[in-house]
Formats: sequence, C-alpha cells, structure tokens
Amino acid sequence: MTGMTQPPEVTDNPAESRLEIRVGDELAVLTYRRRADRLILVHTGVPDALGGHGLAGSLTQAAIAKAAAEGLTMVPLCPFARSWLERHPEAAAAIQDHFLGGRRGEAAAAVPDALIDEISLIGPPDRIKARLQPWQELAQQNWVGSLVLSGADAAAMRVVAEAVL
Repeated sequence: MTGMTQPPEVTDNPAESRLEIRVGDELAVLTYRRRADRLILVHTGVPDALGGHGLAGSLTQAAIAKAAAEGLTMVPLCPFARSWLERHPEAAAAIQDHFLGGRRGEAAAAVPDALIDEISLIGPPDRIKARLQPWQELAQQNWVGSLVLSGADAAAMRVVAEAVL
C-alpha cells in the first residue's frame, strides 16, 4: 500500500514572508527572507500538537520548489531546513535542476522516499494503524477534519477505515 495520502497543502504567504500549513486552528510555518537572488530560510515552527507528521519536511520541500521556481539560491539558516538539506543534498539539487529545466514530473519523482515516508501513510497494515493514532488524537481535538486518501485500493481503504472507526 503506497501513496495513501497526499502531502498537506503548503501556501506561500509573501506578506508575512513565510510558507504555511494550516491544520484546523494550528499553523506550521517556515519563515524566510528574500535578499537579492537568495531565499534565506530563517525558522521552521511546527506546533507540538502537529509534531511528528513531516510538516517541517513538507515546508522545506516547498522552499526548494519556491527557490527553483524563482531562480533563487537557498540559504538555510534554519537548523531544521539545513539538516534536511544536509541529509538529502542530492535530492535538493536534483529537484531544483529538474524544476528549473521545466521538468516538473522529474522534479516530483526526485523527491526522496524518506521524505515521502515521513509525510505519508505507507507500509503494511499494522504500520498504517500505528501511524494513524496521532491523527486520531488530533481529530478528537478538532485539529484535523479530513484525511485525503489517494491511490488507495479497497484493501488499503479497509485498513484505514478499521483503524479510524
């Protein structure tokens, strides 16, 4: 069972100089500054209630795409973003090269499996059930109102339904 969920929607809020993911009333952000031809990644902030779901990784990936789309060099002052880029230097470079070359499909394909795993529900049924538990807790507090399932077959849907019902 792969690709059961889509990454959360990241929006660019240029007025506040930050990339954002909103989950209910909670807001995860990656604050940036733009200086000449540089995108400076200043700080990634994810509320404790949303931690462990790969949101900071999604924000960092969105920053890579933003820099690529705007022809900017990234300067990762943020410790998380710097750490992610250090763990995935080839991915960051490949994603940017493909995107700048107009090869968006190849850019998407270059996203590392580890990042996809961090932000998605992937694996055998027991792993999916275990990873759904934090989402259930967030939903009970009305922080998550929906879970998008994409590419899931009937067996995968059954696993998720049994875990959340």
